[in-house]
Amino acid sequence: MAVVAGDPHPLGARRLPAHLLLLPLVLLANATLLSLYTLSCHSCRHVCGGGLDRFSKAPTRYALWKRISVLNQRHPHIAWVSLFGVALSDLYVRLVAMGTIHDLRLF
Repeated sequence: MAVVAGDPHPLGARRLPAHLLLLPLVLLANATLLSLYTLSCHSCRHVCGGGLDRFSKAPTRYALWKRISVLNQRHPHIAWVSLFGVALSDLYVRLVAMGTIHDLRLF
């Protein structure tokens, strides 16, 4: 490869155009939904604050327990949303991998 004098990109290193595809966003949403499902479950709530006799001895764990309790109230809803989110994510990834559809380029 020849280096041309005055070339702003020596050795042919060109900047690729920045673009965003839909697939990484689908996978991020999938991971987020699964994380919310895991954090909203009763066992996670118990791990964070279940072994304490008094919350006054562990204020940090109490604060964490309160936040997880809010998520725990919506656990059934989060479970259904994450179930369908995972199914749709898997379908989208499979269709893109098989070449049936092309990944949508957002910009």
